[in-house]
Amino acid sequence: MASSQAENAADNLLAELIKHQPELFQLRDCSPEGGRALGDAIIALRLKLIDMHQSQG
Repeated sequence: MASSQAENAADNLLAELIKHQPELFQLRDCSPEGGRALGDAIIALRLKLIDMHQSQG
């Protein structure tokens, strides 16, 4: 259950960040490699947020 709460918290934080700072998530390199790099960065950020939330609880 804690993992689910951490995932929800991370998703909510990412949604707020995307909502308020969409320019951070704009794809500047339209190649497949650029898309993968952006996706990898978002996944890494989400995992870091989950880890931070779990370490607080």
